[in-house]
Parts: sequence; structure tokens; C-alpha cells
Amino acid sequence: MKVLHIKWDNANATIFNNDDDKATIVVYNLAKPAFVSFEDVAQRGDKEAIFQLPAAYTGDTVHCWQHFVNAQGNAVSTSVYLGEIFMG
Repeated sequence: MKVLHIKWDNANATIFNNDDDKATIVVYNLAKPAFVSFEDVAQRGDKEAIFQLPAAYTGDTVHCWQHFVNAQGNAVSTSVYLGEIFMG
């Protein structure tokens, strides 16, 4: 397995930005081609998420997106493109 560690900064808390919002990370591997989605991988207040990608992703470049879902599950943020990462 390949470990991916993503960190983020938060804006000031508002009704649309709470520490208990749940992070979802979507990873796309163009070489395979396949998506892997990690729902509720962390809370916004954690400011980081650590998770495992398939070992088969070694040597590939993946593209990552992130969004948050509020604790009630009825509001979703805009997705943000995090960039590409080489899984050396």
C-alpha cells in the first residue's frame, strides 16, 4: 500500500465552515484509469488526512480533489483540486 498524507488550512469558522465537517478525498489515477474515494476520512478541524492507496499505484501520478460535508450530511462544499502527486 502507498500512504498519502494531505494537509490543509481552514478559514475562520462560519455556518459553512465547521471543525466537525467531514472531509472526502477523491483520487484519480490516469494510468489505470480508476477513481478511489475516501469519504469521512477526517474532520475539517483535523487539518490533515492520512490514508492508503493501492500498492498498484506505485510509479503512477494521481490527481486529487477534496470537499467537505457538514455534520448533518445535508450540505456539501465546492470541490477543490489539490493537484497531482507522483506515487514514487
